[in-house]
Amino acid sequence: MNPEMKRRHLETGWSLRKQALRGYQGNQFHLYQQDRAVSYGEAIELFLQSPAFRRFWCDSLAALPFPAIFWEVPPVSSDTLDQAFEFVVIHAPLLDGVEAEPEYFESYFQAAKPEDQQVVAFPNLGQDAYLLAPCPQAQGPGYPHLISFLRLAPEAQIDRFWQVAAEALQARIGQEPLWWSTSGAGVFWLHLRIDTRPKYYNYAPYR
Repeated sequence: MNPEMKRRHLETGWSLRKQALRGYQGNQFHLYQQDRAVSYGEAIELFLQSPAFRRFWCDSLAALPFPAIFWEVPPVSSDTLDQAFEFVVIHAPLLDGVEAEPEYFESYFQAAKPEDQQVVAFPNLGQDAYLLAPCPQAQGPGYPHLISFLRLAPEAQIDRFWQVAAEALQARIGQEPLWWSTSGAGVFWLHLRIDTRPKYYNYAPYR
């Protein structure tokens, strides 16, 4: 993250406090505003309502020292919204340098309404998860995984992606836990998962 970004984000009061993951090549992060831990429910509202927060979030993840990652969040339900928001990033070398495969979601991209040309959302084939994927941009780079998207996509598309992700998660939160993550090991096009089970999670404590 360049010095100007750091200065701008310090003024907002948000920060991500990092600790190394034991047994994994990656880190765990906790979200703070000033010296107060931000809850899961508050984080969802920030994703929904605050462009400044989404900018801070995207800049922070894009500056991670990994070429590709798995991003995983602990399960959330209506009973855990007051818990502190945290997540892990784990280095994903198998995604580094892969060729983007937008054709796997082509039918959803083609069916998108004009107002949905940045992000599409749809259930998976098994109907037990909800997926969100950024639409390919004309003459633009591909987005095989989260880091490539955060570093290469237009700022407006990145911003909309996280807003839609929060909208979809909030609409589905209930008594049963949901897992919010990106994997991408099976299809090399970024897709965020809202899942009813931790199907592709790497970090065992979140399963």
